Amino acid sequence: MSGRAYLFEAVAMALVLVVIVRQVRLRRLRPKWGIIWLVSAVLVAPLAFVPGLLDWFAEQLGVDYPPALLLVFGLGFFAMLTLQITIELTQLQERTRVLAEEAALLRSELDRRPPRGTDDADDGRRLPDAGSQLGSDGASPADPAR
Repeated sequence: MSGRAYLFEAVAMALVLVVIVRQVRLRRLRPKWGIIWLVSAVLVAPLAFVPGLLDWFAEQLGVDYPPALLLVFGLGFFAMLTLQITIELTQLQERTRVLAEEAALLRSELDRRPPRGTDDADDGRRLPDAGSQLGSDGASPADPAR
């Protein structure tokens, strides 16, 4: 590969790292996923900065066409990433189902309660207000000073 291609790869890798960190800082990407992407970028970065590294790995593993090795590793990475996302999605679906059931139970319980302002023990009789028992002079009818 030419020097310009390696330079392009290095710039692209640096750009990817900056974008990942920015997304985590803006809270558009959870730190857990940011770490996964950063680790994968750091693991792939030496291929951009060290010419011949992919050829050496391919030779060590007996692969005749080095880009095929990169493709196989990339597919494996995305398969593992898809599996992890599927596991999280399943957990979130279960959590959503449980929360929906709990909300339905709470709604049912609220529907069975009497409306606010009424009391089950109240049979309609109310005690008179303290002010209504005062005489015209403001004294209580039971007041001995009267």
